[in-house]
Amino acid sequence: MLDTFPCTVELNGRDTVIAQLLAPSDIIVTDSLLIVGEPQANPMVSLYDLSGRCLSRFLQKGRGPGETLNMMRVSLYSPSSIQTAVDPEAVYVYDIDELLKGEPLPQREYHFPADDSSRPTAYQGTAELSPDRSKAVVTYYYAVGFDILDLPGRRISNSVFYQYPQIESVTIPQLKVQAVRRVPESFRGFLDCSCNNEHIYVLYSAKKFSEADCNIGGYILKYDWAGTPLCIYKLDCPASCFTIDSEETVIYAAVQDENGASVVSYDMPAGRI
Repeated sequence: MLDTFPCTVELNGRDTVIAQLLAPSDIIVTDSLLIVGEPQANPMVSLYDLSGRCLSRFLQKGRGPGETLNMMRVSLYSPSSIQTAVDPEAVYVYDIDELLKGEPLPQREYHFPADDSSRPTAYQGTAELSPDRSKAVVTYYYAVGFDILDLPGRRISNSVFYQYPQIESVTIPQLKVQAVRRVPESFRGFLDCSCNNEHIYVLYSAKKFSEADCNIGGYILKYDWAGTPLCIYKLDCPASCFTIDSEETVIYAAVQDENGASVVSYDMPAGRI
């Protein structure tokens, strides 16, 4: 699939922005902040300025008010607020200004209704909304590809797939449920996604589930919202997650090396290739 892109740009000379992290799972950048999720840390989410200075930490591990034992994802709820998906099934929403004032508890909580059924699904994935909230891109764990959603029209406007889900459905008799199991010789889907109103970026490992390090990727693939492949950015160190600023001038990526996990930055080429 990589040979469908018209150009490849190798990115070198990364700068360390935040060091000594614990397996970051999410990075978000705004005009003035970096938001980093670390499910294994406590607290699990941190706010930094763009120079890497920590401004706030929140979402404690526990069973008390505003706490959780398992954080699944961090994202922007709006330009002024952050949402975290937590277990059991709920979403905590935080006002950024309140976090910067030292208030670590969520301002709002949304709880999903209980569901006592289990369904196997081959299309497990995550969605990333465009800043103008008019469209979204959905990437998948078992499939190499994505769907583009027209949100006002409530429809899939385009689909780009290089490998459809390769899974096996298995029955767990003790629990009387079905589950899906990956096929080891299939390729891992896109690892992470970032987008603005003009372009979609996805992180790809180009490795099969059976290969070591299939959950970190060295390729960031750029598309337009029609699904047209535009460019490959090849990182000099594989990343577990990434984000791109709104002006498409800097890539922030979470990498692991001999010094541990860190968030690094790469300057993107002039001209917005």
